[in-house]
Amino acid sequence: MTIRRRFGIMPTEVNRAMFRQFVAETGYAMPAGGVGFPAPPETMDPTSSMYREGVTWENPGIPQDSDQHPVVQVSRADAQAFARWVSVKTGQNWRLPTEAEWEYAARAGTQTAYFWGEDINDGSEYAAGYDIRSDEVTGYGFPDRMEADDHAAYTAEIGSYKPNPWGLYDVTGNAREWVADYWEPNLESGPYTEEARTAGVAEFPVLRGGGWDYMPQNLRIAYRSAYYNNYIHSNMWGFRLVRDI
Repeated sequence: MTIRRRFGIMPTEVNRAMFRQFVAETGYAMPAGGVGFPAPPETMDPTSSMYREGVTWENPGIPQDSDQHPVVQVSRADAQAFARWVSVKTGQNWRLPTEAEWEYAARAGTQTAYFWGEDINDGSEYAAGYDIRSDEVTGYGFPDRMEADDHAAYTAEIGSYKPNPWGLYDVTGNAREWVADYWEPNLESGPYTEEARTAGVAEFPVLRGGGWDYMPQNLRIAYRSAYYNNYIHSNMWGFRLVRDI
């Protein structure tokens, strides 16, 4: 792919303090309920066997002991509303990155599976991922984990780990990040530029970057997936913004 236009990108994920200011100034309302680990699934549906009533960005179902943690339990629509608010406040155009922009920035010129190299266990210095602590507190028992201690059982305060070579923190691990694209199973259809893919399933937007409770192979920079946006929030989903230059 060819990245043709310049853009700025937030060095960290949006944290709870930033999102709290947005909610306070706009009165933005969000429904309670979503995917909230770790806990036994509730049966309130809607359409998800892992749905839990009552979880919110302020009470995401996991311990977050300061507002420096990444905001989670946010949908892509919430992230886009936040971007519009920031744009109005600054007079600049802030938005979600496209998949291509996200990967370009996350890779930071590297060609390895992870921006720190090929060994997942080295990731404990760079990412809050599924490690021995996460395995202990969640009881998920995934067959794979980082056989190391990243010192965070759940999310960590933004900027707690070493950045990638371009100075970006938590581009993989901590919270998974919404991007602007609609889901397509592969990238063969193009576009082969930084533009967002909008020919796919609009209700199935894309997330990039592994999360605190994701199996460690999902910390690979190339990993991509998508989830329904219209009713699900999760305490492993967050975002960062880019700015047009």
